[in-house]
Amino acid sequence: MVRWWVWFVALILLMASSFAVVSNSLFALHHIVVEGNSILSREEVLAASGLSTGVNLLTVVPPLVRKRLLGLPVIKDATVQLVFPDTVRIILEERKRLALYNHNGSFYFVDESGVVLEKVSTLQPGYPIISYSGNSISKFELGEQPSSVVAGVRAIRALGDIGDLLSEVSCDDDYQLRAFLKGGVCVELGQADSTLEARCRTAVELIRDLNDLSSVKKIDVRYSRPVVTGVSK
Repeated sequence: MVRWWVWFVALILLMASSFAVVSNSLFALHHIVVEGNSILSREEVLAASGLSTGVNLLTVVPPLVRKRLLGLPVIKDATVQLVFPDTVRIILEERKRLALYNHNGSFYFVDESGVVLEKVSTLQPGYPIISYSGNSISKFELGEQPSSVVAGVRAIRALGDIGDLLSEVSCDDDYQLRAFLKGGVCVELGQADSTLEARCRTAVELIRDLNDLSSVKKIDVRYSRPVVTGVSK
């Protein structure tokens, strides 16, 4: 009987001390440091994290905060650190915008792995466009990787050495890809299969060798011997 009361008193004391620590203003959260954000605003990061000043630092669970942050498609990775006695440090790795995806007239930023990041209200200069002319994709969610986008991203990355000339990459239902240069030249790249990158390298070499594209209408690298078609005079 005595031993039972000893354990009971010890439990009460432990609970009381735990409550005292948790409610102690010494560990109140006063500072939330956000690093690595260039696309997201500080306010957007804080809203996604669920954190607010005034809560007890001991009640903050870093893995849970990280999980909330990773719910934002723009965030590729996040580190959440508790810095006693009163600070949480959030370190973000954001995805890099590579191109704009044109889906039924609406435009979305996509990253270098084909993840759809965010919808944009107006066209942003300096980014090539990925367009889709098929019907197999009707809806998608932010954070997803539509297969047509992934195919377009592969082409854009493989054509990186002429990225300043690239205007658009289109993809149809059969995953046939065409690149359009800013001067109007169409580059037939063929299907998005395992040899796509090699065909893109061939296209880059041809464009470099041609130097002046003003008389070129189409470059076709779908076959073993590329074909260059000139503009009709």
